[in-house]
Amino acid sequence: MIPPGGYESGKLYIKFVTVDKGVTIYLNSDDTAFTEVKITSQTNNFNKYSINNNKSFRVTAVPKINSYDTKYTFDYCEDGFKNPNAAIWAKLDTHAVMLKSSSENKDLFTLISETKEIGIGAGSAVLLIIICCFVRICCKAKSE
Repeated sequence: MIPPGGYESGKLYIKFVTVDKGVTIYLNSDDTAFTEVKITSQTNNFNKYSINNNKSFRVTAVPKINSYDTKYTFDYCEDGFKNPNAAIWAKLDTHAVMLKSSSENKDLFTLISETKEIGIGAGSAVLLIIICCFVRICCKAKSE
């Protein structure tokens, strides 16, 4: 992600690496100097498209009828100067800390879930054994 407001001047670049035959890509921008581009598997010549840094690209993928070959990938980069005082950097740092905290809690949650699943499995097995014993005792008592 190129953080909005994180860079001054420069340009934002995008290059389509793969475009499957079952999809057409439309690339446009809020940069008035940029003209919309239609990209297909036949026309993808790995051009690097650029716009001013304070603008954004919009990528629209339109699949062909009854097509499942609709994968596309692209690379993007920025060549401006980083503004270390931009508010976005503090927000990204907070986001990274929250993700790390969430992944640590996820490990504990996974452990609890697995323990719960083992307990349910063992409990079900014990219950099945009790039911079988009860049925056997009932059948034995009925036959006597």
